[in-house]
Amino acid sequence: MRFFKRKFREYSLENEIKKRWLPSSCGLILDNLRNLQPVWKVESTFFENFLSGIENRSGVSLGRRLAHASSESEEFLSKISGFPAPKGSNPAKWSDTKLDWLTRGIGNFELLDKSIKEISLEQLVEEYSKMLEGKTSGRYIINLNK
Repeated sequence: MRFFKRKFREYSLENEIKKRWLPSSCGLILDNLRNLQPVWKVESTFFENFLSGIENRSGVSLGRRLAHASSESEEFLSKISGFPAPKGSNPAKWSDTKLDWLTRGIGNFELLDKSIKEISLEQLVEEYSKMLEGKTSGRYIINLNK
């Protein structure tokens, strides 16, 4: 016989997205988790073409400026969202941040492997191509005697 019932919340990404992004009467999409901040949701190719057009018309490269603006914006939005910043090496404590990233379409993240891998110079060529493809990460020591 159970004295205490545990209530588990089942997360459906589709339901979480519907709860988070609210349409407004003027056509904007509002972020329910960030004080109803208006957002602009477009495909990445459209956004790249939009920025490319601005760069072409202005004759100025926006890469570094956009990186800094994006960082500042993310910091501001994380402060007003109320989610605790992920701390420590236990990914289970990062569930709010992971859900935030998934519902925003940014993607998922995980803890990097802390171990150092020792590889030969020949293995470096194979591992380097995996790094460029994003299939592996971590720290490597190249042993020339191996």
